[in-house]
Amino acid sequence: MATKRRVFDSVFQASGAISQPTPDIEFTAPGQSFGGPLPFAHDRMQAPDSLTRALNVSMSSSADVRDQITWDRSWHTATSFLVLPFTASGLGANNDVPLPLPSPAFHPALKDVLDPETRLPHATQTEDLILWYSQQVRYHFLHEVLAVLSRASDKSKPETVLPNCIKVLQHAHRLYLHGLSFVVNQLDDLKPGTSQSRILSFRRDLHALVSNSISPRVSVTVKTMLAERVNIVLGIPSELPIHKNRTTQSGADTAKVRNELLSLIVSLHDVGLGGEKLKIMFADVMNEAMSNYVQRTYSRVWSRTSVQGDGEQDLHATSIGAGGTRDILSFESIDKTSFILRNINHGSPSQCTKDLCEWVENKYSTLTLEVLRKLDQTEMDWTHVEKWKKMSIGRLAGLRTQELFDIVENWPNSNGALDDLRTAIDTPQRRLQLTDVFSLSLKGRLLHPGTSTLQILRTYISMIWSFHSLDHSKVLLDRVAYPLQVYLCSREDTVRIIIAGLLSDTEDASGFPIEPGGDKLTELAILLNKGAEDLGQKADEDLDWNDMDWVPDPVDAGPGYKRSKNADVIGTLIGVLGSQEVFIKEFQNIIGENLLRSEGDFEKEV
Repeated sequence: MATKRRVFDSVFQASGAISQPTPDIEFTAPGQSFGGPLPFAHDRMQAPDSLTRALNVSMSSSADVRDQITWDRSWHTATSFLVLPFTASGLGANNDVPLPLPSPAFHPALKDVLDPETRLPHATQTEDLILWYSQQVRYHFLHEVLAVLSRASDKSKPETVLPNCIKVLQHAHRLYLHGLSFVVNQLDDLKPGTSQSRILSFRRDLHALVSNSISPRVSVTVKTMLAERVNIVLGIPSELPIHKNRTTQSGADTAKVRNELLSLIVSLHDVGLGGEKLKIMFADVMNEAMSNYVQRTYSRVWSRTSVQGDGEQDLHATSIGAGGTRDILSFESIDKTSFILRNINHGSPSQCTKDLCEWVENKYSTLTLEVLRKLDQTEMDWTHVEKWKKMSIGRLAGLRTQELFDIVENWPNSNGALDDLRTAIDTPQRRLQLTDVFSLSLKGRLLHPGTSTLQILRTYISMIWSFHSLDHSKVLLDRVAYPLQVYLCSREDTVRIIIAGLLSDTEDASGFPIEPGGDKLTELAILLNKGAEDLGQKADEDLDWNDMDWVPDPVDAGPGYKRSKNADVIGTLIGVLGSQEVFIKEFQNIIGENLLRSEGDFEKEV
């Protein structure tokens, strides 16, 4: 039964089995039978003489058998050298240790194995040496290298996990490519032009095997190391708030970290960790980096001049100081007018948006292009940079939307943030999101019994000015003001506080102006005395053909929309009262009280 099994296996090799080097055999001498004793013969002399003579004559004269035997011996010689050592010893050791060289008989044998059609045309049972070697590599990696990688990643400190794994993989690649190099060089001599596709296929399969076999801990370590270096190269602050305590890297330090990052990318790519997983991981890191930069750089930076100290000079200096990376983009001949500058409808773009676009162009896109080139990615064009600019402006819009309530409360010291919103909120969807978020903040932080009516009215006045600066059409203000107006109508002291503010003093006894912020709405009296607003002005205005700043009505304006050019703070507050009778009655009461307190000087009342 064992003999039948050997005969069967010699014809039908088991699926997935790896061929082993053929044992040494010698040619049979004339007159001797090939292959030893005849099957099932206990004694060679017991075989019939006539059958023995016929078999010897037939086999000695067969060129097919002779070529097959020669190929088998060549296969044994070649595979004996190429067979991988199935032991984990040496992996991760010094890669400078020389690897063994083949014997003189290896190269002729390799020619026979690689080109049997020309050298041994009668050999019928041949194999693909590169395919055999690929199976050897796969088996060796799965059974030997993975065990070493597991120990390197599980027992190492976090900071040494990735270097140890890269070292093991570099040694494994060196071992695998050492034997393959002899095969490729010989194949180039025998069949020029055929080795390139085979070596590319081998590398692709090996890299896929490595990439799909790496443990999650190694992947997390790779992402962490990428994020740390990307944050330094892109100048992302580590702590908030940046405008109070910012730590920046010098140009030399940034260039050093950039080189470390690119070297890490190259090492990962060379050992098989630079495939799609690394590209996706790098995309995640860059996406987080953009969000972190916007959050940490511009959070609560609301003044129009607060970001000018980090402007173009710092950005260009860092980019050029990192080895001339500014020239890598090669976009100098392209019209680089930002989409922000082309699409803005209300004046020039804000300082933050210009600063952010400069950062995307000079740092973000430059680093992305460098890394993608190391990963054999196709070149990108200017449209990618424009998309990244739009993404960054969208992140800034989201940040300012979340901060809008605080921006309103800090008016007029937050005009820069309003400029950012006016620049970034350029679609109906973003305008709707802005009003929804602000309405929730308004309800949770202001419209509750714990807030005084005076504070609510001051916030309402700031809302009128802020939203007028943000949107002259008042469409956004109408969306968010209705709940506040209804809530003010439920407060009994609303009317009295408004009228008291209109009639309050704007100067103290010494003649100095009274600053707003006391126990009265002094800002209303200041507006009234300056004549800044016309209470009798019509709510709607006819179309002015001489207005060079005219813009069409917003697409999200309601059917009953009426345009108004000024904020009309006093008129808006009086409109909250509901009717003129309420206003007049309260006005009479306050005037009467003042007349009764006065001793004859009625200049203010008049």
